[in-house]
Amino acid sequence: MKEPLSDSNNSDKLRPYLSPLAVWALSVGSAIGWGSLLVTSGSYLSQAGVLGTIIGLML
Repeated sequence: MKEPLSDSNNSDKLRPYLSPLAVWALSVGSAIGWGSLLVTSGSYLSQAGVLGTIIGLML
């Protein structure tokens, strides 16, 4: 990431904090994590109930 040349010209603009690779990794990780919780919680709830689902996801 390049640093601004002078702070007076760019003081009111937003600067990027995450690299494109970090944004990609965060989005893919979120999608996989959310998908695993959503898919497994449906089968856990129907077979093990609420307490069994909580214990299974914590393990």
